[in-house]
Amino acid sequence: MHDADKQYLADHYYDFLTIALGILHDEEEARDAVQEALASTMAMPWVRDVYRYCCRALRNYCWDRVKTRYIVAEPARTMVAEEPDYQYERRLELLNRLKGKLPPEAAALLDMRFAKGMTLKEIAEATGRTETWVRKKMNKTLLGLKEDILYEESKLGEI
Repeated sequence: MHDADKQYLADHYYDFLTIALGILHDEEEARDAVQEALASTMAMPWVRDVYRYCCRALRNYCWDRVKTRYIVAEPARTMVAEEPDYQYERRLELLNRLKGKLPPEAAALLDMRFAKGMTLKEIAEATGRTETWVRKKMNKTLLGLKEDILYEESKLGEI
């Protein structure tokens, strides 16, 4: 940065301070922000418009300080004993019943994925199939189960 640019920034120090005060509403913080913005601008080897660059740097420093001021920690959540979710239990029971109607290979894939928590890649390695085959088979099986579950739940809703 040229000496003329440094002098130009020094001449506009109070302009920058006014901008910072307008954002931060605290003179000490505003002075710190102006100093940081001036230092980062002067550290740049070549800047076309030093005033604009410094204003942007100042604005960014100020808004970062405002953000850190107003970050609120999430309140600690109290552990409340939740009531059992009977609907979830009923759906799980229905899923296990419907899984019995599936071909053994499809049921084994669902067990590996949901009961054991294996990834598609791990299932592919365990079965000796490709990951694409496992994904397609899983999607086809789940789509078929979805239709059966919706049908069974509609029957339960009628009762």
